[in-house]
Amino acid sequence: MLGLNSIKTYVQDQIALVKLEGIEAVGRVVSRIVYLLLITMFAMFFVLLLSFAGAFYLGEIYGRGNGFLMVTGIYLLLIILLVILKKPIQNLILNISIAASMADNNDD
Repeated sequence: MLGLNSIKTYVQDQIALVKLEGIEAVGRVVSRIVYLLLITMFAMFFVLLLSFAGAFYLGEIYGRGNGFLMVTGIYLLLIILLVILKKPIQNLILNISIAASMADNNDD
């Protein structure tokens, strides 16, 4: 009976360990997502305010509405560039995420 109890305890401990490792993995993913959302949010505010500043500056130089049209044109060119370079950008992001994932696994 002593051997059976120790095997049962061992199995329970292993199950608890797997659960804790799963919780830790989920916690890491959630913390990364929240961190990326915060960085993205502040970066978007920065770009928005910088765009307004640039539009007003260009408006002073080239005329009232032309500054906003020029900034809009710049964003349109960026969108077109992103569409044209879709595949290389996706591959770059994939490679970076895989490298980061592998680096995290090596740290454990």
